[in-house]
Amino acid sequence: VAKGAFLMLGRADVTGCVEAMRGAFPGMPERTLAQFSADWRYDFKRSEAALIASLKWREETLPRAPGPEGSDGATAAARLFTHRGFDHAGRAVFLYHGSRFAPKKWSADAVMLGVVHTLEAGFAAADARDPDNDGTAVIILYLDRGSKLDMDLAKRFGRTIGAHYPGRAHKALI
Repeated sequence: VAKGAFLMLGRADVTGCVEAMRGAFPGMPERTLAQFSADWRYDFKRSEAALIASLKWREETLPRAPGPEGSDGATAAARLFTHRGFDHAGRAVFLYHGSRFAPKKWSADAVMLGVVHTLEAGFAAADARDPDNDGTAVIILYLDRGSKLDMDLAKRFGRTIGAHYPGRAHKALI
């Protein structure tokens, strides 16, 4: 394919990748396999590597609690990034309140751990409410007038969503 040309994927590419992922990850939810496959343009090797890396990350990250009441992570989960309910299609709706709730003195790791636990709780609530929902979410970024976005934290948030929750952001509103 010439540089810059758009490669159209055929049905065989799509189903072949998802089938290979199903064989490599027996028991993994179909939605997860489809989301990782689509995110890596149905390239099995890249999809497989991304899912393996994400599973390792989840194994290391999710058992860790955001922290005790008043800690950076617990406060982030309670105030900075919150699950606000569901949209008309049953998608989880999250509100990122902006940097005024995340002072630079906070540990970025602790804040992201709070964010991850909020995501997990919101997706679990959406699945419990409607097991057949599309697994995506609406993320609203709210900044008070005159507040500045912590770009390092925002980049970290974007990388976390992209690497470990592919295809999960239905819409982001700023």
